[in-house]
Amino acid sequence: ITIGDIAWFPPDGQPCSREIVLDNLKKGGATNVNVIAEKSSKGGKDWTRKIDLLFIDGDHTYEGCKSDLDLFGVHADVITAHDYGNNYWHGVKEAVTDFRKEHPEFELVEVIHWVVVLRRKA
Repeated sequence: ITIGDIAWFPPDGQPCSREIVLDNLKKGGATNVNVIAEKSSKGGKDWTRKIDLLFIDGDHTYEGCKSDLDLFGVHADVITAHDYGNNYWHGVKEAVTDFRKEHPEFELVEVIHWVVVLRRKA
């Protein structure tokens, strides 16, 4: 599952949409994917299904990222969050830190560039 506001246009003018994201993921071999192109507060309030891999790159404020984690992260085996450690988006790292304090069942596996990887302990 991936969460993000994909209704924006990057600086190079390349449009992004739910369909483009799904098409790119399919090209990479990922077929069991659910893209939620809305705020987690709306799309996640009734979510109960297990999530194998959660990729968060949505609202980069503390409140937005923490909401993504609280609503979806608790159902995930692996969580990745973009812009962890990016000082411009310090809310991401703060939200991940607080989530881990509240959910010690998740360990920080590694940080690759600005992507943090958390895994549910076995």
